[in-house]
This record gives sequence, structure tokens and C-alpha cells, in this order.
Amino acid sequence: MVSFTRREVQHVVWDIGTPLLNGVELPDALRKMATMLASGAVPLELIVSGPAIALSSTYKHHLLRITQEAINNAIRHASAKRIQITLTYEERNITLKVSDDGVGFSMVEVADHEFGHFGLRGMHERAVKFGGALSVMSMPGGGTTVQVVAPLNPQSFS
Repeated sequence: MVSFTRREVQHVVWDIGTPLLNGVELPDALRKMATMLASGAVPLELIVSGPAIALSSTYKHHLLRITQEAINNAIRHASAKRIQITLTYEERNITLKVSDDGVGFSMVEVADHEFGHFGLRGMHERAVKFGGALSVMSMPGGGTTVQVVAPLNPQSFS
């Protein structure tokens, strides 16, 4: 686990591809990542709806990294006992949602801070790179949901 995490940090820092995406589509990469990150400590459920669509490697990369950050936050900061990842393929959009039952946080307090919260900022910037919109819903004691809705356009596909 430590070795995997170290390699993944290197990939994130250099923003290069991850071996998790080699030769697989997003749902399989999400399954692999969820297994490695949770390592049995927190149950992770992956729900995929709609027929899977082959996406470009850049699109998959950013969606995978957003998911990774949301899972890491749920495990490290929220004391989540359960995490659910939902990936929905629709005619014009793809929606990725990561929900946890953790401690949550005040959205007002986060919005008031100019500095910090690099994970949230990074997820937002990644979503914008492929035309997506990121929303975060949380409240103290109520868990957190991170959602990305992004258009499926010709540039999205492999």
C-alpha cells in the first residue's frame, strides 16, 4: 500500500498517466483504485450505469484523479465508514459522484478561506480541463458528495 501510494503521488506530482488506466476503461480503473485505496479499511461500492463509452486517456486520467482525491479526503479527513462511487454514462454527459458518510464540513467555512483546500481546488481545476462542472455538497455530520458532470463530445473519445 505504501509503495502504491508513493508511486501514485509521483504520478500526480508530474501529472503523468497511471498504470491503473493501461489498457482498461474507466470503470475497471476505478475498481482497481478503490481496492488499493480502501485496502479493506473502508467499504467502497462502485455503481456503473449506462453502457460504458471509451473515453480519451486525458478524460479518464482527470476523472480518476478527481475520484482518488475524493476517496482520500473521505478516508483521511472525514472518518468515513462507507464510500460510494457512482459513474453514469448518459447520451450527452458522464456523471461521476463520490459520496461518503463521514463527518462532513461547513461549505461556508471552506468558501471563506482564501488559502488551503488544495484538494478541492485541484478537483475543480481538473473538471474544468475537460469541460466539466464540479460540485461539492457537505454539511457537518452529514457526509460529503463530490460530483462531476461533464459533456461527452468528440474530444472525449479515444
